[in-house]
Amino acid sequence: MEKSLISVFKEAVKKLVNQPIIVLPMIAALIFTILLSNLSLKLNYLIGNGSVFVNSAWLVIFTIVSIFIISYFFSGLISMCFSSLKSNASINDFFSGTKKYWLKTFVIIAIIVVCYAIINYSSIYGAIHLGKYFSLPLESAKFILYFIYFALIIGALIFLTFSNFILISENKSIVESVKKSASFVSNNYSYVLVIGAIFFIVDWAVSKLANYSIGNFINLSEVISSLLVYPIFALVLTIFLQVFKEK
Repeated sequence: MEKSLISVFKEAVKKLVNQPIIVLPMIAALIFTILLSNLSLKLNYLIGNGSVFVNSAWLVIFTIVSIFIISYFFSGLISMCFSSLKSNASINDFFSGTKKYWLKTFVIIAIIVVCYAIINYSSIYGAIHLGKYFSLPLESAKFILYFIYFALIIGALIFLTFSNFILISENKSIVESVKKSASFVSNNYSYVLVIGAIFFIVDWAVSKLANYSIGNFINLSEVISSLLVYPIFALVLTIFLQVFKEK
């Protein structure tokens, strides 16, 4: 395949159209997430008058369980994406991926979530204190917040982008996967940055449909993300890794 982002995106869309089974992991993840959220709402109602410790403990448990579920379906999705490059992806590819890489995927995603939380906190903390120190107006403080946020994202978190993909495609350890992802992104930084920017813009645009729901049960943005955005993004990263990795 030609080494260009346009060809990578075209191939990703083509794969999804020809092998729609690839969307199943994200649909299943969406269903489980909705069920978990409904359960969380009921539990929050029951413990609504609980102590700060109880509420905080439940928030931590809910976050861990959510990551655990996402990791399961994401490992299966990636496995199906790589299988789609060789032949037609199947449900067996999903289960083989989850069986072998679920826990490792969970660890990597947990690392990414923690790093993101640190970046998010650092951005807010930095913007607030810089705003106070220089007596900046609200709009200027917001600009600083976004600047710090994106600077940290593209300067640090972006290097973990391919960790799970390398983990599954090359059967590496968690540490080796992270290292190889950082190395691969370093060698293709501008391309990865463009892919990330495209995904961010598309995801932001789709999120604007959150106020529209299907049968008062699920919002339209979640459906579009599960059916199109996330599967295509996973395929783009899969194909990009295969085409641009060092021979």
